[in-house]
Amino acid sequence: MQDVKNDSLGYAGTEVIRRTVGDSKVLEITEIKDKVLKEEVMKTLVNIGINLIMNRGIYQSGSEIIDDIDQIIGQTLISRGEKK
Repeated sequence: MQDVKNDSLGYAGTEVIRRTVGDSKVLEITEIKDKVLKEEVMKTLVNIGINLIMNRGIYQSGSEIIDDIDQIIGQTLISRGEKK
């Protein structure tokens, strides 16, 4: 069962990256008019994808995944001068 979870998280990470910067971009990203915001969103999503791939073997619960995603988004907001 652990292998299935690891494979699923790795696949989810690659999908996030593919849908962000690959051939199958999603409209929600491509239609962002503000270039700076669009770049930040894309970097954040790629970081989330990388995180899912690299840490797929250490997650024990969905809440750990959500916590990591929240942390990545929080880092983006801090770099923009916004608070989470």
